[in-house]
Amino acid sequence: MSLQLNPQLRKKLTAKDFEGKFSATDFIEDITGNLVRDAGNFGNKFDPKSFIRIFDFALKDVTKVKEELDDQIKALEEEKRACETAHQNDVKQIKSQFVAIGARMESLEIDLGQMVGDVARIGEQLDIISREKFRAEEINELITFFSELSDDKIERLNELLGSGLEGQMKAAQVLRRLIAMTAENEYVSQSNIKGKTHIQKYSEEFENFVMKQFHDAYEKNNTQLMAVAAAILDKFNGGKSVIKAYINQHPFFLESMSNDLQHQIEEISSKTVGAASQLDGAQFHVDKWLSQLLDSTYRVIKEEWSTISQIFPKPVIVIKRFIRRIFEETIQSYLGKLLTKAREYSNLSYLRTVHSSHAATRNLVERLKLFDIQVVTPTIAAMDMARRICGNNEDRGNRLTRLNRGFANPAFSQTIGGSKKDDEASMAIREISVALSGKSPRSGEVDQATGILHATLDQCLDELFVSYIEGNRYIRDEQSHLNEALKAIIDVFSKAKVEKKPGTKSQGLFSSMWSSSGSPIGHSPTYRAQVDQKDKAQFQPDDTFCSLAQELSVKVFKIHSESVSRSVETVRSSELSQTIIPLFKQAMTIYSTDFVLPLIDDMEKSLRDSRIRPNVDILKLVQVINRAIILIQIHFQKVLAPLVTGSHTAYQDIVAIKNSTMHRLESEVNTLVIKLIQASTQWISFTLSKQKKTDFQPSEDNLMALSSSTEPCNDCTEYLSMFCEYANSCFDTQNRTRILAELGNTVHQILSAHYTKFVVSIIGGLVVSNDMSRYRQVIEKFGSPQLSERFDYLRELAKIYMVNAESLKGLLNEGILSTADPNLIKKFVLMREDYRSANLSKLLE
Repeated sequence: MSLQLNPQLRKKLTAKDFEGKFSATDFIEDITGNLVRDAGNFGNKFDPKSFIRIFDFALKDVTKVKEELDDQIKALEEEKRACETAHQNDVKQIKSQFVAIGARMESLEIDLGQMVGDVARIGEQLDIISREKFRAEEINELITFFSELSDDKIERLNELLGSGLEGQMKAAQVLRRLIAMTAENEYVSQSNIKGKTHIQKYSEEFENFVMKQFHDAYEKNNTQLMAVAAAILDKFNGGKSVIKAYINQHPFFLESMSNDLQHQIEEISSKTVGAASQLDGAQFHVDKWLSQLLDSTYRVIKEEWSTISQIFPKPVIVIKRFIRRIFEETIQSYLGKLLTKAREYSNLSYLRTVHSSHAATRNLVERLKLFDIQVVTPTIAAMDMARRICGNNEDRGNRLTRLNRGFANPAFSQTIGGSKKDDEASMAIREISVALSGKSPRSGEVDQATGILHATLDQCLDELFVSYIEGNRYIRDEQSHLNEALKAIIDVFSKAKVEKKPGTKSQGLFSSMWSSSGSPIGHSPTYRAQVDQKDKAQFQPDDTFCSLAQELSVKVFKIHSESVSRSVETVRSSELSQTIIPLFKQAMTIYSTDFVLPLIDDMEKSLRDSRIRPNVDILKLVQVINRAIILIQIHFQKVLAPLVTGSHTAYQDIVAIKNSTMHRLESEVNTLVIKLIQASTQWISFTLSKQKKTDFQPSEDNLMALSSSTEPCNDCTEYLSMFCEYANSCFDTQNRTRILAELGNTVHQILSAHYTKFVVSIIGGLVVSNDMSRYRQVIEKFGSPQLSERFDYLRELAKIYMVNAESLKGLLNEGILSTADPNLIKKFVLMREDYRSANLSKLLE
């Protein structure tokens, strides 16, 4: 058996065989495979020495492979270090080269910057030379034209006029400059004066010629020819004459109406403003014909814009003048007649007409502003952009520029050099940038929604109504109306009070506020005399009168709210607080001083006579006043406060007026309720003074007296019951409890003293008990346990008169009376009919 490695196996023990995926198991099987097969074939026992020797041989071969690999690794590492060193050297060289290139680039950039500056300066100088040359050519041309016109030679100008649109535009420009030159400079020679005359004459003929072309095109509705004529005249005189002619030729609304139609309009308007005079009339709407006029204005402006934008090179100027013409001559004319007629009817009619007209006109302005933003401003932006692009593409030599400011005669150089051309170009650039950014050229930094026509529309609206609301005119009119309307309401109320006094013949609570002469009834001398004559009669309110008071209170705030609403629409927001504060103060002053306080005073006067039972309807009027106080607070919160939240001072002023009025009314109402309670107790005392001595000493056969209460008791309890019923319906729980407690305690004191003034028999004690029970039943309705307990005590005191002398001691020592005031018990015992006969003085001792 050979113990050497298999030659084929030796070939596998190379470095390549150990690359990739290596399996140690397969390697062992390969080198020991022959030994294993030989041992199996010969049946030999296992001999480890053979395997050890095989492994030694394999190990030697593998070790050689390892040594070879180590040598290769060392060689590769050395090669790697050499490459890295070479790479680092290359990088250092590249960096140094980049630094050198950067330095060279910086130097080149500096040199290039200097060259650019030199080139720019050369370009500017060339541009100046070009412009100077062009100006010189223009000056030469203008001098030539001036010289020819001075000699009445017009052939060259006629040539320009006959050479088409471009020639006509140039002729217009030449004439404009010649006119400006002759107008701004003084000439002393005869030839110059003659030349000026010829220029003016030819210019007039030229303008008439182009205007005739425009009129002919207008009649034929040829917008293209109209645009040509407008462009020529724009170069000639800025288009003033053609714009004026176009607007003057336009038929405006009222001017185109027949006399019959205008008369019909006046009749309808008279009915409208007449209806507005009714204080309680239906809601007032804008005048029919004014509404149609405003709608027609909106429609015409929209239609005219499409035509104007096609004809005129500067359509914004034309549409602005067109709008002003409509507002100043058409709308202003009709509005003036309408408001004059409204003032003839009444102040209220005038104010309502101003308010509705202002709202309708403002709505028109808002619609036109929307049209401006959606159509006009974008159209102008597009036109200016197109003009700007076309202007940038033109040959610079064909455009007029300004003369150098160094000319000796600035006016002359400006006239000849065509400075307006550059100005127009600059303006176009500014306007297009403004239009595209959504900013007004006048206002600078404004909202993006501001259109080109916004300022003009706002100005037209302000100028339309300035003569009616300027200064203090509007506030004076509102104050005059407020005073007149509130006084009319108060006079109706005063008339109702007169009718409620005894001996006054009623004419109806809801009589008309106005007499046949058109003045308020309360201002009539006859009515005033009637009030003065019957003022001493007692005031007796009832349910109808209380309802009227509440209705008129609401009407006062309704009238004031309408005035505030008109002010919000008509007055500028910056001046609104200056308007609503005096209006609110005036309304509160009139309402409190002329309406509520006199009413309270009349009610207090009706309580002065203690012999007359107080009218508990006063409680309903107190309820009306309390509701009015609440209404003042609600009116402030809902109507006034939102309008002055932006002004701390105005808010404080209105709060001060409101609080002062409410405090004054609350104080007067509290005083009135106190006086009503006092008057009630005084009347009860007066009624009880009518008590007869025999009421509590009836005969035994008078069963009617024994089974019922006395007449004074019936009167008092009836009144107390009615007072309680009205208090329950007119006050909240807290106020009702306080008022009834005050009245009940006073009545208790009166009754305690009253029943100690009469001698009472045993049978009369039943009458006293009936009276006390009746009072106790009424007091139970007051809803006060303390009062009920006190009147229970009175009812127990009545038993002192009902028991015989032997049982009296037991009554006084038991129950409620055992803890009663001895002095009060003594007073009751003293009034027993048998006090002396039964020797009750010992009992008291």
